[in-house]
Amino acid sequence: MKKLFLIATLCVLLIFSAGVVADEEYWIEVDPLENVTVGVPVTLSGTTNLEPRTLLKINLMPLGSNYPKTIIVPVLQGQNGVNIWSGSVDMDYYFPGVCRITITGQSGNSSVSVDREIVVPDPWITIDPIPFVTEGMNVTFSGTTNLAPGLRILVEVMNSDATLCGMNNIFGRSLTTNVLEGNDGTQTWNATIDTTGFPSKEFTIKLNGIEVDVTKTEHFMVYPAGSTTLVPTKEITKKPTADPNVITWKGKEIDLNKYSSAETTPTQAPGFTFIMVLLGGTAAVMLRRK
Repeated sequence: MKKLFLIATLCVLLIFSAGVVADEEYWIEVDPLENVTVGVPVTLSGTTNLEPRTLLKINLMPLGSNYPKTIIVPVLQGQNGVNIWSGSVDMDYYFPGVCRITITGQSGNSSVSVDREIVVPDPWITIDPIPFVTEGMNVTFSGTTNLAPGLRILVEVMNSDATLCGMNNIFGRSLTTNVLEGNDGTQTWNATIDTTGFPSKEFTIKLNGIEVDVTKTEHFMVYPAGSTTLVPTKEITKKPTADPNVITWKGKEIDLNKYSSAETTPTQAPGFTFIMVLLGGTAAVMLRRK
C-alpha cells in the first residue's frame, strides 16, 4: 500500500513540474553586436532559457528587401538554467543600410522571438596619389578600403582613349589583388603593374570589387622612358632699383629729372648786377682825376 502511495505521489509531482515548465515564460537575449565589416560574416550570440537542442531560426532582412537570409542554430547547454546559442550570417552580397534581425525559438506550444537591427556600411575604396610614371617602370599602386581582409579586387590599367582607338590600339594590364589587414577597420591594398610598351599618353586605373560591388577610377600620365620628374620653374623678375629723383607727393609721382639745372639753380637778385656796375664806374672816374 505504501508503495502505491509513493508511486502516486511521484506521478503527481512529475505532472506538477511538467506543468510549471509548460507555463514558464521563455526568453532570448542577444549579445551586443559588433561593428559590421563589408564581406565579413556577422556573428550573433546570446543566451536563452529554452531547453538545450531547441532550434532557433535567425532571419536577416535588409529594410526595403524581400529576400532574407535565414540560418538555424541549436541551443547549447549552459549553466544554472541559462543556455547559450550562436551563429554566423554571411554578409557578402548584402546591400548597405539597415538590416533587421529576428530570432525565433519554440518549445512545445510556446514560442518566443526578439528583434535587433544592424547597419551594413557603404563599401568604399581609395587610390593613393600616383607617382611620376615613365614607360618601362614597375609602378606600385596602393590605397585603402573598408572591405574585409582577404576579399579580392580586380585592378585594370588601360590607356584612357582605348574605347576610341579600336582593339589594335589598346595598351594595358590587369590583375587581381587581395585586401590586406589594416587598422581600426581600414584595410589596405596594393598592386604592381609593369608599364613596358606603354605609349606616352594618359592611362586609367580602375578598381572593381569581386565579392562586393565597389568601384574606383583615377587617371595618370605615362611619360617616355628616361624622363625626369617635371618640376615647374619659377620665373625670377629682377626688381628695378628705385630712382632717388622720383618722389611721391600727395599720391602723385614727381620726376625731378624733368627739370634742368638752370631751373633748379638759385638766381641772383636783380639789383646785385646794377650795384656792381655802378661801383666799377665810380672807381674809374676817381682814377682819372688823380
